[in-house]
Amino acid sequence: MRVLNINIFFGQGSTGKLVEDIHTRLERDGYESFVAYGLGDPPKIHTDRIYKMTSNFWAKQYARMAKITGLRYNCAYFETIRLTHRIKKINPDVVHLHCMNCSYIDPFLLLKWLGEHNFKVLVTHHADVTITANCDHAYDCELWKTGCKRFCLQLKKERHYIFLANAALSWGQMRRAFLKVKYLYASGVSKWMVERVKMSPFFANVECRVIENGLDISSFRYDANNVNSTLSELKKQNTKIVLHVTPSVLNPLKGGQYVIELAKRMPNVKFVIVGCRNEKLPTSPPNVSYVPYVDSKQELASYYQHADVTLLTSKRESFSLVTAESLCCGTPVVGFKAGAPESIAIAEYASFVEYGDIEDLQKTIELVFCKKYDKIAISKAACQRYDSENMYAQYLSYYRDIISDK
Repeated sequence: MRVLNINIFFGQGSTGKLVEDIHTRLERDGYESFVAYGLGDPPKIHTDRIYKMTSNFWAKQYARMAKITGLRYNCAYFETIRLTHRIKKINPDVVHLHCMNCSYIDPFLLLKWLGEHNFKVLVTHHADVTITANCDHAYDCELWKTGCKRFCLQLKKERHYIFLANAALSWGQMRRAFLKVKYLYASGVSKWMVERVKMSPFFANVECRVIENGLDISSFRYDANNVNSTLSELKKQNTKIVLHVTPSVLNPLKGGQYVIELAKRMPNVKFVIVGCRNEKLPTSPPNVSYVPYVDSKQELASYYQHADVTLLTSKRESFSLVTAESLCCGTPVVGFKAGAPESIAIAEYASFVEYGDIEDLQKTIELVFCKKYDKIAISKAACQRYDSENMYAQYLSYYRDIISDK
C-alpha cells in the first residue's frame, strides 16, 4: 500500500498532528507513506517522503493576493504543478486530501489533474471550507447547498476582503473540480460534519464515513502524578475551577466575551484561560487568569485534569479537540451547542445549551459543581473512544476498501 497525505501542516496544529499520526503508523506497519504539506517548520527527522510544497514567504504573498481578490484558492500554480510531478513519481494507491485552504495549493488544478490520471482520492472534511469553497464555517447560511451568490456578506464580516464578488466563482470552480475526480471518497471528523457533506452537490452519491479525530492518549489522560502547582493550590482551598482553552479570547466566534461575562457573574469561581497567542488581553475581573499558549501536551493535560469543568463557547466547531482532550483527562465539559461537540462528546460527562444562552450556561456549570465525578472513570471511557490508534485503524480500513474498489 502506498498512501500520500496532503495538508496545510505536518506535525503542527490539530490537522498537522493528525497527519503525522497517520504517517508514522503507516510506516510502523510497513506501508509506504508520503506527505506533502504547505506551511510550518520542517519535520524534525529529514526524509524525502515528507515534502514541503512552498516557502512561508510565498504562502504569505498568496494569502495577501487572496485577501484582495476574494479568491482564496487561485494561487500557488507552480507549486501545484511541481506537486503533480511528484505524485506521478510516487504513484500512490490513495491520495488523501485534508485541508486545502491557506494559500499553499491550487485544489482546482490538483483535483482536475488527479481526475484526469484516474487516481483514487479520499477527502477528509475538517471544516465547512471543502463544501463551501469559501467559508471555514457557513453557520446559518445554506447557499453552499445550491450555489454561493456573487456577493458574500459572511466573507465580508469574517475576512474584510476588498472584492467579494468571487464567492460564486469559487463555488463553481470547486464543484467542477470535484466532478472531474472519477474515484472520489470522503470522510468527516464527526457525524455532524458527515451529515453536512452528504447535502453538498460536490459529493452527491459519494461514500462518506465518520472517522473521528484521535488523540495521543499517552499524554492526554488522567494521571495523579501530573501535578499543576498553580491549580493544585486552588484545589486545596476548595476553589472551583473553570478551564477555557482557546487561541483567541478576542475573536467573537470563539466566545471569549461569554467567559468574561460568566466570571463577572460567578466571582467565587476561578476562570483559567489557556492558549491565547499574540493578542492584547481584555480587561477582566480578578477571578480570571490567563496562561499563554502551552506547547507541552503533559502541561496542557495538567490544566485539564485539575479543572472542575472545561467550558466551550465557540459558535461552531466541526469536531472539538478541547472536548476530547478534557474528557480524556477526566474533566466534564459544558458549553454551547456548536454543531459537532454535542455529537462527539460522551453524553454522561458533557452538557450543552443553546448558543448565547448565558443564563442556562451558568446554571449548567453550577449543576456540574454539585455532582461528584469519577475522573478516572471519565478518562478511561474517553481514552477508549478517542485513542488515535482507533482513528488510524479506521483510515487504514478505508484505504484498503478504496484500493480494492473497482
